Order: sequence, then structure tokens, then C-alpha cells
Amino acid sequence: MGLLRSCFGRTQTWLQAGKYVSALAGDLPSRNGWSVAEHAGDRTPDRSQRLLSRASWDESAAMSQVRRYAAAGLDAAARRPRRRRMAVGALDETGQEKQGSATAGVKRQYMGCAGRVANGINTVLRHEAQVCIPRTARRDWRQISGSDG
Repeated sequence: MGLLRSCFGRTQTWLQAGKYVSALAGDLPSRNGWSVAEHAGDRTPDRSQRLLSRASWDESAAMSQVRRYAAAGLDAAARRPRRRRMAVGALDETGQEKQGSATAGVKRQYMGCAGRVANGINTVLRHEAQVCIPRTARRDWRQISGSDG
């Protein structure tokens, strides 16, 4: 979260964002407003809901920072020597159109599912998979590419 500090005008907003992200990345049995608030040490979900719906922060700069951080991590992982398996990760951004404004994070924004600007919420899901490449395929790849890796 330190890399994102410059994206927030107020320290309090940045700290709340850190608690929110920590709760989402944590090992919660269910992720809803109340469980996130409890994990963050808040009495009610009001602070997280305010962060998502009304707080002022530079979303574009935050997305750029996260993109750079992820790309650097993937680049470093790709350069590490591997013995057998390679982990592959994918981010899936999904939009859901919503009526009204009762759900946290709902706002007017471009919704890919609607193909237009609409009331809705976007979520990002992380998928992971282990890829097992048989030794024969690795040997064949080395022969084709002319490399040893």
C-alpha cells in the first residue's frame, strides 16, 4: 500500500484503503461489509462503504501503480529458474449492472457488460493454476528454440 500513498489526498483515506485491501486479501470465510469491517477493526461497514462510494482518490494513478507492481513481479518470477511447475495467474475484471445505490461501490461508470456508462460495480477476481510441462515437452522446446531454458 505504500506505493499507493500518492494516490490519496488524505492519510485517513489511504489508511482505510489499506485496511480494506488487507481484509479482502485476508483469510475471511465470507467477504461482506460486516466481515470486512470486523477485520479492519471498524464497528460498522460505514467507513469501507464511504471509501468505495464517496472518498476522493486518484483511481487512474492507483491502477497504473498496481499494473506496474504486477508487471514487475511477473517479470521477476519469469526470470527465476524453475524445476518443474510454473504458476500462471490471471486477473478477471467483471462488471455487474446495478439499479439504485445501496450496494457499496456502485457508481456511474463504463460497464463492459452493458456496453455503455451505467450504474454498476466492477470487481477483479484472481485465478491461479499450476502448469505442469512434461520433461519431453521441455526437451522438445529447447531443441526448437535453440536454448537451454
